[in-house]
Amino acid sequence: MSPPLDVLYIAGCGRSGSTVLDNLLGQFEGCFAGGELWQVWRRGLIENRRCSDGPAFREHPFWREVLARAFGGQGEITDAQAAGFARAARSLLVSARYPRLALGSLPDVRTGLGDYREATARLYAAIAAASGARVLVDSSKSPVYAACLAGLPGLRLHVLHLVRDPRAVAHSWARHREQPDKGGMMDRHGTLWSGLQWRMANASARALGAAGGLPYRVLRYEDFTRSPREELLSITRWLGHDGAGFPLQADGCFVLRPGHAFSGNPGRFRSGPQALRADEEWRRALAAPKRRVVELIAGAEMRRYGYSAGSPS
Repeated sequence: MSPPLDVLYIAGCGRSGSTVLDNLLGQFEGCFAGGELWQVWRRGLIENRRCSDGPAFREHPFWREVLARAFGGQGEITDAQAAGFARAARSLLVSARYPRLALGSLPDVRTGLGDYREATARLYAAIAAASGARVLVDSSKSPVYAACLAGLPGLRLHVLHLVRDPRAVAHSWARHREQPDKGGMMDRHGTLWSGLQWRMANASARALGAAGGLPYRVLRYEDFTRSPREELLSITRWLGHDGAGFPLQADGCFVLRPGHAFSGNPGRFRSGPQALRADEEWRRALAAPKRRVVELIAGAEMRRYGYSAGSPS
């Protein structure tokens, strides 16, 4: 029997720095950074969005091989099946399952999801086979989706809970940002929405770590950007990886090789020499009333991670 595939799952709230972390982890030997893999069905098969190294998903040689290994080819998945899988994936991100998990009880991720779970297990195994990866990095972020992955045969899940100051997250959600894979602009959300999303996502990720019986650890974005070398090496040791292919240079710069991830924010589409820098624009750009709204909503949850109201960390 072959050993299970190690999946490093980045959980938490959107706009917390998962893309740069995902990009860096994908540079290690034997690691494949797939981006937000829950989006394979809609943004990949249905919308045929552009991948980070150029081709659109359905025309990309790598993803064509993956689909052939998993299902016999993309033509073997009907439009109705792809739409059904996309709805199932979405139900794990936006549903009543979130409050239950945030309160410490594992949600039901099996009822009505049998076909979807089987297809997902086959998909992940095919990605590993096509890429030759020993570790698959998935930055889908949803803790409920992670709970679904945790019960799949052939996968060994490690949950890396990435946390960022909620005021920084709120500012990021409000900014105008291009959507490189399809044109136009990315979705934007207001302060109230982002504060509630931050609180629910992080409470759920923490509850998954406590109740899920999974390898689990927390990483603050601020700690990662201050000490990226130490944090990256700590993560690889946690995974049992030997650290081969460590991407960072002494000055914090790195060369980003083009990958095969699809969709995502503009950072997903960069390649070549890069400098790792903390994005702290929010400290001067987020208005004081909006800061107070976020602090009121996030409350004890933000203090749990060392973020003090009224004094940015």
